[in-house]
Amino acid sequence: MSNYRINPNPQSHLPVGTRIISIKGETSDTDVTNNVFTGESAEGVITQVLTEQEHCYMVDFPFDVSIFLSQLEISDGCNYKIQPDEKTFKRQLK
Repeated sequence: MSNYRINPNPQSHLPVGTRIISIKGETSDTDVTNNVFTGESAEGVITQVLTEQEHCYMVDFPFDVSIFLSQLEISDGCNYKIQPDEKTFKRQLK
């Protein structure tokens, strides 16, 4: 059984600290340089939940790459996988 999952209830918000895997990787400008690419299967973490906005998650990836993702984007299993923390994963197994 895989640790990855698609958000089963896209209407509920994922908590800060949830790990997000970017299957194809992310490219962004940073304070240091432009077009920084994280590489495929980059692991990021939700650092902010902005419930009043369309792009309601701020996700930080390696190399200082930060992006905003909507509920719909983050639920797209072709581009992202949600990796729950250990406590959540253990509850799902019970």
